Amino acid sequence: MPSGLRLGIETGETRGMVAVVTVVGSGSSADPPGQEGLAHLVEHLVYHAHAKAERPASDRLVRAGARYNANTSVDATQYYEVAPAGALTGVLEVAAERIAHPLAGVDEEAFERERAIVENELNQRNEIGVYGR
Repeated sequence: MPSGLRLGIETGETRGMVAVVTVVGSGSSADPPGQEGLAHLVEHLVYHAHAKAERPASDRLVRAGARYNANTSVDATQYYEVAPAGALTGVLEVAAERIAHPLAGVDEEAFERERAIVENELNQRNEIGVYGR
């Protein structure tokens, strides 16, 4: 698409399951100096967002029976959800909201909790030390 958004569809034998993968072409290398871990923090926060729904994305995914996770690399952030095929519409809604309004409705409490988690993860993995540079 003109915005750079690409959509890929792959079909196959799934035993009644579907997977939705969203790849954002920006990762930790785009973090501003002094704000290392920002892309990783956003990765965590999007599951607390709730643009159109009252419940955060994570709650909606769990209620749909989905398993979800994400990871941030140097040049990309990937989100993925696997759910029963009947939940595809709901999972796609969460993915669309992630693209259109990634941090909508995220409150200060969620921000501080996830900031502390990401800070711990960065320290555990030595991502901010000499090896992470």
